[in-house]
Amino acid sequence: MSEYQLLRAAAGAGKWLVLVLFLAASSVVFVSALRHLIDMAFGDPKSTVGVARSSKAGFLIVVSAMGLLLLLGLWMPVWFSGALGSAAAVLGARV
Repeated sequence: MSEYQLLRAAAGAGKWLVLVLFLAASSVVFVSALRHLIDMAFGDPKSTVGVARSSKAGFLIVVSAMGLLLLLGLWMPVWFSGALGSAAAVLGARV
């Protein structure tokens, strides 16, 4: 589900508190994700840069997470879609 769809649904249903909380939480998430870019653009440059170590476990975690994300982006199981619909119904959203 797109963030834009969530915003439209909240605004359309008149759930202004949910809308404000979602925007605040999204802002925290995006600023946290872009913190390193913000530091590069506006912060002091670091004199030393550490070498990143790679491991097989880290590679497997990233590949499995991205594979699951791709799978859910292309195909959503009926049981998962039903669970999301039930959660939306509890919150009073129209599905």
